Amino acid sequence: NQQDGNSATITNLDNGTAYWFRVRQVNAIDAGAWTDTSATVTPSTVPGAPTGLLAATADHSLSVSWTKGLDGGSPITSWTVQVCAADRNCAADSSDWIAAQTPAPLTRNDNSATLVGLTPGIGYRFRVAAVNANGTGASTASNVTVAGSAPDAPTSLTDSIADASAHLQWALPTFDGAAPITGWAVQVCPVDSGCSASSASWVNATTSVALTASSTDATITGLTNAHGYLARVAAINQLGTGSFATSAAFTPQATHFYVALGDGLSSDSAPALLPMLAHTDHPLALVQLSCSGETSDSFIAGGARWQNCLQSLSPDHRTQMEGYSNQLSAALAFINAHPGLVDYVTISIGGLDTAGNSGTNVTSIVQQLRAATGPNSKIVGQNFMDPFLAQWFNGSSGISSAQSSQTNIRNINTWLDGKFTAAGANGSADVGNAFSSFTPFTNVAPYSGQIVPVAVVALCTYTHNCDSTSPSPRLTDAGKTQMANAIKTKLDSLG
Repeated sequence: NQQDGNSATITNLDNGTAYWFRVRQVNAIDAGAWTDTSATVTPSTVPGAPTGLLAATADHSLSVSWTKGLDGGSPITSWTVQVCAADRNCAADSSDWIAAQTPAPLTRNDNSATLVGLTPGIGYRFRVAAVNANGTGASTASNVTVAGSAPDAPTSLTDSIADASAHLQWALPTFDGAAPITGWAVQVCPVDSGCSASSASWVNATTSVALTASSTDATITGLTNAHGYLARVAAINQLGTGSFATSAAFTPQATHFYVALGDGLSSDSAPALLPMLAHTDHPLALVQLSCSGETSDSFIAGGARWQNCLQSLSPDHRTQMEGYSNQLSAALAFINAHPGLVDYVTISIGGLDTAGNSGTNVTSIVQQLRAATGPNSKIVGQNFMDPFLAQWFNGSSGISSAQSSQTNIRNINTWLDGKFTAAGANGSADVGNAFSSFTPFTNVAPYSGQIVPVAVVALCTYTHNCDSTSPSPRLTDAGKTQMANAIKTKLDSLG
């Protein structure tokens, strides 16, 4: 009730609800008649704050959505959306909140938007407020979400050739686009077809195995030997395929071979020698046919030694030799099946049967190998270290035997070197001197708490001849490298 005036404020009404009102005068005697009912009036205010703010990484942008709040009793006419970089001051009253860019103006019915023009890798908050006839309502700020992109290019891309194929290796991109890498695009292009970035000559490569999100290498197959190619690799995430890294030009070549023959010393040293022989112009593979305990007789005739040897080999090693009655037959069959592709043949043979037919056998072996390879393959034999130096530790008689063995082994090596060369090999590797077998006994060094000749120390370091439990002429890891170096030195001397 109001005694004076001609206006009043009515409170406690519900926004958005339509009301009529009427007025009458009241005096001490009675209340007068009501006026006519007014037109409807709907009270309203600014809209309430939206809820349920969500943001997802997108390409140089964020995909955002929200749930409308109360409209304040007046229809929402538009939306105000702002962003703030997470590393700035994002307090409610901060000036670091700026108007968000959207591809098109938002309408009253929108409840989602794409906020564009953002920097990949930077985290952002967004806030949204509804607008109606009464003004802009309250806003709510989101959690931080990082704007993304397709990934950067992989780094450290390298290639190595193989037979009708190439192996690529790379490191992960510096920036993954703020979204997990899900796969890789690997493409190849023949150099002579033009390989600009947009060229249609780039085609998806066939790889030996399917790539996964964590892959950092791939073998491209189905290439043509002696033809030049480029390859390129890009990471893929949910936002797309990233920038490509492009390899240097490469030319696949047929695989050439290094054939290792002979006894256990060859079995030990050949794997260490292979990487020393690697070419840049074609791949090189080891064909390991050597066998522990092989003599020059069994090398040619086979027999029990050959069969025992086969049974001691790993399955992969054995498959190269099964079906042949002796090591020489296996070697000749392989060489004849790969004409012009056998670059190296090394032979460690004759040391276990020098008193028998070794000389005749070595001559026959080398001659047949040379006839099969032709003149361009490098065939190298090897002489021997002195295994009898280990007798030094067996008292005075052992020392005497060790001393006399130096002369005997030197003579055997000279004889064996001559056999290899005369039969058509490119000489032999000087393993004896590489193992210090002929160093004078006056040169001494400490070993196992004793002072012993350097020649003995070298034998004990490079072989298992001095082992207390199971002495053996087989090579230690250091000996494998030392013998490989001796053979490499000989091969290098051939030009």
